[in-house]
Amino acid sequence: MASKAGSQPRTPSLVFGTLTVVLLVLLAALAVTTASTAPPAIAEYAPQSIQQIKKPPPNQSSDFGQLGGAPVGKPSAKPTPTPTPTTTPTKTAPRLYDCVGTPPRQIADPQAPPCVASWQGNNGGATSRGVTANEIRVYMPSEVGVGNEYARAIKDLETFFNKRFEFYGRTLNLEPTATGGGSEPSATGTCADIGAQADWVAKQLDVFAAGDDGSDSCWYNALARNQVISLSGQSTELRKDQQSLAPYVWSYPMVGEDLISNVGQFVCSQLAGKKAIYSSNPILKRETRTFGLIVSATLSQVPTPSAPLVAALAACGVHLKTTVVVQAQGSDNGAQNSQETAQWTNASQNAVLKMRTSGVTSVICMCQLQAAAVMSNFASVQGFHPEWIAERSDQNFLAQAWSPTQRNSLLEVSSFPRQISESQTPFEQALNEVDPGFCDCSTSLSFDFGEIGYWQLLLLASGIQMAGPHLTPATFQKALQQTRFPNPASALDEGAVGFANGGHSMENDVTVAWWNQRAQSPVHLDPAGSWCYALEGRRIRPGHWPRKSILPPSLASARCVT
Repeated sequence: MASKAGSQPRTPSLVFGTLTVVLLVLLAALAVTTASTAPPAIAEYAPQSIQQIKKPPPNQSSDFGQLGGAPVGKPSAKPTPTPTPTTTPTKTAPRLYDCVGTPPRQIADPQAPPCVASWQGNNGGATSRGVTANEIRVYMPSEVGVGNEYARAIKDLETFFNKRFEFYGRTLNLEPTATGGGSEPSATGTCADIGAQADWVAKQLDVFAAGDDGSDSCWYNALARNQVISLSGQSTELRKDQQSLAPYVWSYPMVGEDLISNVGQFVCSQLAGKKAIYSSNPILKRETRTFGLIVSATLSQVPTPSAPLVAALAACGVHLKTTVVVQAQGSDNGAQNSQETAQWTNASQNAVLKMRTSGVTSVICMCQLQAAAVMSNFASVQGFHPEWIAERSDQNFLAQAWSPTQRNSLLEVSSFPRQISESQTPFEQALNEVDPGFCDCSTSLSFDFGEIGYWQLLLLASGIQMAGPHLTPATFQKALQQTRFPNPASALDEGAVGFANGGHSMENDVTVAWWNQRAQSPVHLDPAGSWCYALEGRRIRPGHWPRKSILPPSLASARCVT
């Protein structure tokens, strides 16, 4: 894993803050208030049994070509120029994989792609930047504050995906060494610094793809300029950005416009026209809901567009009473950064005042995590206790950033898999297959970053496998967008995945949850409190929201499914 000494966490391109800011958030809040067997047991994932497959099932993986072959037809995006091979193409010996389930998928994870049981042939050698006859070079950045346990997890994931996926004679290399040009530059938060770091990663590490380094727009713009695939595991990018930078920008969470639209559909189906009963203010509880919107963005973030939300709300006759956008800029100058932080904090507090004076009962908060902490704590200071509707604070320890007096009025819509105990996750199952007994879970932060790494590598491995031996960003894109993922029924409620209709985001549906401070988290190191899932965690597809209420009359006393 490439070293990133001295680098700072950056803010994602949408409104979801990176996990590394949690400690900073809590400080801000205080300031405002004053196995070696393979594969894993299938029973833990789905009712299907393991099938032993000795050859690829016919017509299996996607809508084009045969498994193990290059896609047929003209690529939908401009292909990356094929470099002159530097390594002699090799004819590989066949490997036999044990497929899982019906229809067969590559591994036990319900979100895994269709199975490629074997392949033999000439892989074409160096087909793209970062690709040779023998390896696929990938940058997976180290993360601030998570230490050696995370590094061990990433190395184990490298072993797991190389062992279980068909990469056509190549192996993933998640620790590419620099080809020259000195050490990796640090990034302090400015777009210029982030771009310079991405340029260095692309050119000096010579990679095919790069993992989540904050999901900042400046990061993936620079990678795309260098014809390198970027993977986002913790934030949702916007469709317009993904399409304009195709075939390079990919995210595991749901695409931004669809997630925002689902927030609006949730409001229409569950909240609109009813009393604000989840407010802790007895006066607001008796009022018919009125909605306000706060959008926060910081550093080089682009504020989330509100148009998809406005359109979804208009479908049921709801109009936002007020909208406030809070934007900050980054700077290389430390003193200027401090000044801008103060200005941004002041603007966040003013946004809360605007909601209060406008008579808003229910605040939709497309808020970066630091903003959520500042706003919720300031709301408590002001005695303002609305309902809060968030897009994502869905790790339990992230929700701790919200003011204690505001959390019990907190609802969320999220495309991420619901929380389950570490031992149940496909991430830890993968670790234990190659490193028995190991859990990347000495801290919540380390586990969450490890799971984010797993999701990114699942997306990447799926695309590489389904693209066939002639691997380029263009064939990667065509393969993912034409692959039909099995998506079996699963007790894990991870969510359906796929990239149909030209998509670049993996998750296709959402969950709804509310916060209960007395609930016990399924994650063993989390503090008191947990998200409780509506419909017992079952997923909701866009445009298919139930008309019946899925929320309890009282969030505090309702049965909590974590």
